[in-house]
Amino acid sequence: MTIMTETALDEALRLNGYQALMWHDALEDTNAELPPRVSDDVRTLIKAMTFSSFTDEKAHIFARPATVRLLKLFDKTSNLLDGSHLSSTKWNDYVQFTHLLIADVEAQFGNLNIVKIARAIAICK
Repeated sequence: MTIMTETALDEALRLNGYQALMWHDALEDTNAELPPRVSDDVRTLIKAMTFSSFTDEKAHIFARPATVRLLKLFDKTSNLLDGSHLSSTKWNDYVQFTHLLIADVEAQFGNLNIVKIARAIAICK
């Protein structure tokens, strides 16, 4: 996972972050449940990353902690990397939202690798 290569981030954030990203996607894309061994910190991150819809996410993400917005940048970048199925309208909506996350994450955490990667792929069609 890309977050593990972000050595500018605290190790605990990277470890909890990669687990939250992995389990968030598993819950979002499957019928899986969290195993009991998932820590409370990771469960809290997963809950904070989860929205009822993309519209809800766009409306409320910036009220969530900076760490959650950082993880959402990783999540949205991954979605764009795998976004060949998205319509041009949906793609462009993701791109615009991703640019808001990029600016926020860069202001909060600096010029991380994920900022560079997201900028490189978040291009409107």
